[in-house]
Amino acid sequence: MLLANFITEKNDYHNNRKFKGLQVMLLSRLQIHGRVLYKRLLRICDTVWIGWRFPYALNFLSAPFLLFYELLMLVKFHNRNTKAKCQTSVILVHFISLDSLIAILFKKLFGYPVILYAIGSDVLGMRSAVQRALLKWVVSKADMVFCVNTIIQKCVRKMGCENTIIIPTPFLEPNIRYYPIRKEYDVISVGALEPLKDHELLIHSCKYVDNDTVIAVVGGGSLKSYLVSLAKQYPNQRILFLGNIPQKEVWIELQKAKVYVHTSIREGIPSSILEAIWFKLPVICVKSSFTYDLMNLYGFKIFEVKERNPRALALKIKDVLENYESYKDVVCLNKEMLKDYIKNWDYKVKSIFHQLIIKQKERMYAL
Repeated sequence: MLLANFITEKNDYHNNRKFKGLQVMLLSRLQIHGRVLYKRLLRICDTVWIGWRFPYALNFLSAPFLLFYELLMLVKFHNRNTKAKCQTSVILVHFISLDSLIAILFKKLFGYPVILYAIGSDVLGMRSAVQRALLKWVVSKADMVFCVNTIIQKCVRKMGCENTIIIPTPFLEPNIRYYPIRKEYDVISVGALEPLKDHELLIHSCKYVDNDTVIAVVGGGSLKSYLVSLAKQYPNQRILFLGNIPQKEVWIELQKAKVYVHTSIREGIPSSILEAIWFKLPVICVKSSFTYDLMNLYGFKIFEVKERNPRALALKIKDVLENYESYKDVVCLNKEMLKDYIKNWDYKVKSIFHQLIIKQKERMYAL
């Protein structure tokens, strides 16, 4: 039986208590999302070790050095487990990359179960033939691959790993309360200013929205200068580029807006959409790989734009803004569904951890 099919409410590990005695080694180079995953794991596990401690600014260091560092961290993890005679350990690799090679090596040497967490760009991004071959080999050797949406799951299965399960993007409830006196922005969008995010589509939609519409864009990236110059073509609208700002400030800016718009071409399950839902914003998404899952798998009420063109997006923005007050019940329902989404994450991850540990012990007893 595939581990992905082992989901049952009868097991004691699926209640609100922590998974006692489990040691998780987390390898993640994603600073913000890695910290969120770390904090979520601490809610359900006794001990979580971090295999990555360099700040994001030091990512220019050579790949061999970074891999060697992670290897040392895994050796330290193994030595601690050996001294403590711990038989319940899992290696979790967040974002499939070269880190996965080290994790698979440890699986071969010491029998640790390895879970890979595919989040989007690691599987869907453009890669060389050598990188694709390595990725396919790593995925095929993993005990389990967590996929944040159905498109990623299909890609992973094509690589040779049938033991997959859809585990949504980990989400941590924002620990901030801010009540703006009035809404300062009609529309807000959060994301890196890169081609994949397609902020250009949002800016071109200004040609068709009402005059004096205020649009805020949060994030930085290689396209910032181009997008700023493009925005000058629409002087009747105020398009504000807020740049890269701390996470708590992002939450504050979200609460200043009426509507959230997401225009990404391809992605996993964007955390920014979940944050917008948490702060009770109506969410408009241009149809993409993740919109189907948001609506059909998780049940969120998303205002989907089926055509990727500025006029269609502008019409949807105008409609939601004009009927803003009538969507209060929708945004409240979305937030309740998000709370269920959070509980579902804990439940599924504990289920998988439990079954992996059972299989690990069975292998040890068979030796």
